[in-house]
Amino acid sequence: MISKGYEYAVLKSFLKGISGAFILSNASIFSMLGISLGVAVIITVMSVMNGFQVEVKERILNLLPHASITYAQASQDKETLPLVLKNSSNVKSFSVFIDREIIVIGKDQFSAVQLKAISPVDNGLPKKVSNLITEGDLHTLKKGEYNVVIGNGLANQLNVKIGDTITLMTQDNAFTPFGNLPRLKKFNITGIFQSGIFSFDQNLVLINILDAQIFLQLKNQIDGYDIEFNNPDIARYEIRNIALESNGGYLVSDWSKQNPNFFRSLELTKKIIFMVLLIILCVASFNIVSTLIMMIRQRRSTIGIIRTMGVNQSGIFRIFFSIGLTLGTLGSIIGIFLGVVITLNLTVLIQFIEKMFGVSLYQAEIYFLNEIPTRIDWLEVLMIFIVVLFLSVISSLLPSYRASKLNPAVLLKMDN
Repeated sequence: MISKGYEYAVLKSFLKGISGAFILSNASIFSMLGISLGVAVIITVMSVMNGFQVEVKERILNLLPHASITYAQASQDKETLPLVLKNSSNVKSFSVFIDREIIVIGKDQFSAVQLKAISPVDNGLPKKVSNLITEGDLHTLKKGEYNVVIGNGLANQLNVKIGDTITLMTQDNAFTPFGNLPRLKKFNITGIFQSGIFSFDQNLVLINILDAQIFLQLKNQIDGYDIEFNNPDIARYEIRNIALESNGGYLVSDWSKQNPNFFRSLELTKKIIFMVLLIILCVASFNIVSTLIMMIRQRRSTIGIIRTMGVNQSGIFRIFFSIGLTLGTLGSIIGIFLGVVITLNLTVLIQFIEKMFGVSLYQAEIYFLNEIPTRIDWLEVLMIFIVVLFLSVISSLLPSYRASKLNPAVLLKMDN
């Protein structure tokens, strides 16, 4: 009976080239490279998808409140809700708001936008917007001065800047002696913000809540509260508990419900891309089958000799099975290394390709990001590594089994 150490020596010799040099055979190299490239591509693409998902979520949460709760009726009790919010341990801060759809008129353009009336001294949403101001100051939204803060996208569309005036027009009519007319009021632009999200920068207008109450003739009424939680991921569950604890009768919304289609489509795209890349990885892994078959044909005489020297069928099976598993393991390790290196230097690599070939692969003005966001999910990397090992095992089984069943007498006769 031949020892396991001898089987290891045979395995190492099989991995060498025909010349006996200490390099892998050509078939082994190409099989391993196929797996390495497949793993590197899937890690890089998934890291970019993860990066965009995290970056967009952070940008949305930089402007949107974690949750909003709105009074369903004007006559509803206004004292219970703020008390519940103050006593909730999960609530970080909250602020009042009025929300309306209006028409904004610039010098030569107009647009339908979302009017958000806030108190600039509150925490929560006003504090978030303050961090996004690129020109001016949010604290210029003082009572009675009728100032307004708009997004840079809307400012570009209306061709206005700091110091200019715009006209806000309500979509409901005010009763006058001359008939029903829309309410119009001029506001001074004292701030411009940039969130990096097109829909917000293009469609959101902020004014002081006291000015809004006068402009919209709401007296001392408010629509509801914007809420910031200690953990935004509990917003959907916690906002419902707050509404129920406040005796119900409220309209609730959280940050994930305001962009449900976007997040669902992003997650679906991520899954589809992962499945497509996984299929490509399967094709690369199945090259192990052809590699082992070629190796068995090239080493027929060697197999016959070591069989006559005492290596049994299980020993032959272990040798070729170990070869397939080794190729898969080495390929996945090299692929993980390449994938991580490419992911960490992706922006530099793309800039080099753009400069070398004179093409534009990534346009920051479209994605509102100066560089491609990437985020390596090590749990996904581990899962990919396990999948490659599994595919290597599956690919190695049949050729190894067939090699173990070969008759050594026939092999030696064929060689002669």
